[in-house]
Parts: sequence; C-alpha cells; structure tokens
Amino acid sequence: MMDIDQVEAGTELDAIIAEQVMGWVRYDYEKEGTSHREWIETGTVGKHYHACFHPSNDISTAWDVVIRLAERGYELGRVGKEFGEGFYLAQFFHGRTYGQACPHARGMTAPLAICRAAWKAVQNPVVKR
Repeated sequence: MMDIDQVEAGTELDAIIAEQVMGWVRYDYEKEGTSHREWIETGTVGKHYHACFHPSNDISTAWDVVIRLAERGYELGRVGKEFGEGFYLAQFFHGRTYGQACPHARGMTAPLAICRAAWKAVQNPVVKR
C-alpha cells in the first residue's frame, strides 16, 4: 500500500482524490490526436464533467475537496503552517473525534496537506462515516 505522506502533488494524487474522495469516475478520450482526461460526477440531475481538477496544486480546487468531506460529516479542523516549520498541516474532525485519531497530514503547500489528509479521512477505519 502507498504511503500517503510520501505521495507528491500532481496527476497521480489528483486522480486518487477524484476517485476515492470525490467519488468520480475517470473518462479518458482522444480529441484531435491528443489524449484528454475528465472526471464524471453522476448525480440526480445528470452528469457533470470536470476537466481541470488539480486539488493537490490549486487551493480553490482543494476547497472543493473540503466541501465534499463536509458533506460526509467531516470538518476541517485546521490548516496552516506549523509554527517554526516549513510545511503545512491539515486535519479533519468527524463528530466528536479530536486529537491524533483524526486524519491529518503535512505538505509543503496547503493544497497538498489538504489532499493527503482527505485521502486519509476516507481510508481511516477508526473514523465512523
């Protein structure tokens, strides 16, 4: 199994977040001789396509991840630079769970820390969903 804290920002992590956190389905296609990737979100109103989904590098897209987890009962407890450290920390709470049992992760940027913590939140068997 992959060490979540070692996965760097980029296409691989974005794909994992799209599939495992957002619940989207990958759609690869060719257009004018070039390969493209989109993510399909199916819902009660139809399908929504997301072509530019890069939450591990883009803070506005990372907030979409936070919103999706909020829909699943998670709350972003903190995100910010650790005092005296060169990295960011993100931590999610669920219900009354606080402390080290809560999914948390570090990253060189806030979006990376959010994505790593979000991935842990959906993988963590301790947190009840």
